[in-house]
Amino acid sequence: MIASAMEGRVVRRTGRFRPRRAWRGAASTTLALVFFMSLVFFIPTSGEVASAGTWTDTSLADFSQGTAQDIVATAEGTLHLAVNGTVFGKAGVVVPNGPPGTADSVYARTPFVLREADGTYKMWYSGLDGYRNRMLYATSVDGISWTKHGVIMDVLVPPYYWDSVAGQSVLKINSTYHMWFSAGYWSGGPFTYWAQIYHATSRDGVGWDVSGVALPPNQAWDIGLVGTPWVVQDDAGLFWLFIGGWDGSSTRIGVATSENGTSFVPYAGNPIIDLGASGAWDSLDTNTPAVIPGSPWGMFFAGDEYRGTASIGIATSDDGLNWTKFPFNPVIVPDPAPAFDSQAVYTPDPIEDPSG
Repeated sequence: MIASAMEGRVVRRTGRFRPRRAWRGAASTTLALVFFMSLVFFIPTSGEVASAGTWTDTSLADFSQGTAQDIVATAEGTLHLAVNGTVFGKAGVVVPNGPPGTADSVYARTPFVLREADGTYKMWYSGLDGYRNRMLYATSVDGISWTKHGVIMDVLVPPYYWDSVAGQSVLKINSTYHMWFSAGYWSGGPFTYWAQIYHATSRDGVGWDVSGVALPPNQAWDIGLVGTPWVVQDDAGLFWLFIGGWDGSSTRIGVATSENGTSFVPYAGNPIIDLGASGAWDSLDTNTPAVIPGSPWGMFFAGDEYRGTASIGIATSDDGLNWTKFPFNPVIVPDPAPAFDSQAVYTPDPIEDPSG
């Protein structure tokens, strides 16, 4: 599934993203926004509370066949399995589609959420009215109840006259918002439609000044388009741009880096998340990366086996370049019909809880 400017990321606290403690098995609570037809909120689920007086014998072999998980003791003295970031429960739609005739009447998708220092939330997302994708904006005081503010980046306007805008990532550095987004055209590319990554800045997150192209399609694996950007900045000040690239057949995940955030150099070893083996859940596409720097790095990403479907998996890396997929992927899958997400779940956007 190509979630890009032709179709339609760890919310960061304000400023540079700091490497965290070990990503695998972290006991801290992480929230995630994921969407298909509408934006939906997920929370990781913990195990049942264990009784201190009731124990069941098991063997090392039995335990090893499962997924290792820490035991947490609460202040009240109860025991439960720690949240491990690989098991999620769906809490419901938080940003529904708009009424007929509005910019997000058909789809509300590709969310990116930023938590401000005062605890409020900003969301940038893509809306489809049945004809074109535009970028919209919403705000929230709790991350669950959202107020829409409409289109903030439109199509068919000078100087770029884009046919479609979809997929964005935002960092707030000092008092300036920096956005990387995918935008493109219905014609002119090697496979007709195409898109590239642009950079823009804003003082309020609503009015944006586009500085230009940050990354065009320029490698064989992404020659059709680049989209679904996710940007982090490491402690050395280096910007990492994770993208989905399309070669006219399938989408894969790659990365590029930049010293200034406005012009990126693609990694020569791209793609970094390739397709799965034939018949695997991600054998047709891998896309929409959402990356958490740390020791190790963590990534949520979407994959699909059949066109029009998608699930979410995770991967880890020691250096941000070489990645290992979680052996028990996917970790979030569509629900059976007639659920709103019965076709696909993709574009993950994990948010770190304020407690850490």
